[in-house]
Amino acid sequence: MDKQRKARAAERILFTMLVAALGVAGFAYERLRPEVPPWQLVGLICAGLFITYAAYRLALNIVLRNLKR
Repeated sequence: MDKQRKARAAERILFTMLVAALGVAGFAYERLRPEVPPWQLVGLICAGLFITYAAYRLALNIVLRNLKR
């Protein structure tokens, strides 16, 4: 049971990091909107979200692998 609680806590922390990255993407969108063409801005935001999600999954896998030991 203790490992399950730790896994849920780790997942909550990592999910919070993902939400914070979405907030940063929104802030970047507001700041860069006048200077960058829309198609390039959409590409930047999608790339940032993909990289953030990949890092989230990698960190979650590492945490869960460490909990199994």
